[in-house]
Amino acid sequence: MGYSAVLSCEQVKAALSARLDGEDPGISEDVLDAHVDACEQCRAFYEQAAVLNRQLAFHQAQPQAPDLSAAILDGVESTFQQEAARRAAGSALARVAMVLVACAWIIWAVVVLLRPSSNLIAADPYEQQLVIEAVSLRCALAFGLVFTAWQPRFIPGLLPVVGGLWMFTFGMSMRDLLTGAIGGSMVMQLVLLFASLLSMAVAWLSEKGWVLIKETLASLSATPRSER
Repeated sequence: MGYSAVLSCEQVKAALSARLDGEDPGISEDVLDAHVDACEQCRAFYEQAAVLNRQLAFHQAQPQAPDLSAAILDGVESTFQQEAARRAAGSALARVAMVLVACAWIIWAVVVLLRPSSNLIAADPYEQQLVIEAVSLRCALAFGLVFTAWQPRFIPGLLPVVGGLWMFTFGMSMRDLLTGAIGGSMVMQLVLLFASLLSMAVAWLSEKGWVLIKETLASLSATPRSER
């Protein structure tokens, strides 16, 4: 008991910490217990240290959750790459289709120009004007398709023009379509106009169209903040 009085609280706390860590405290267990029983400060320290030691042991025993950040990032990157590859493939195919449709327009313009009834010397002025307009329209559409296939960012400027041509041509030909009296030339024009419109629309959607549509729909569905 006398030896217990000689010990300082700092020595006892160091010995108690060593005991909790499973090390040799350097002081007799009986002396330590006697000092803790007699010293309220050391007893409180020992109790708090024991609680903290148990908490640390509990957390160390818990299994650590695996780090899934790398796998998640790999999955996101893989999905993004697949989506980008699909868009690139769709854009490439649509632009090839635009060039092929442009070639069809050029061939048809040459056919119209070389028809016997399209002889610009023998034909009357009204027929000459119709032939020139028909050939010019087909060549202009072919040029527009080739140019926008080369520079897809200009597709939104030409798309309404081709869409308007198809819409008005289809509307004007509706009666002949219903009666079955429509000519082969008009059918060809409707088909090529629709092919032009479809290939341009797919190319535009593959480039930036889907992103713009999603952003527009998101902005329309967004709830405005209420003003105080």
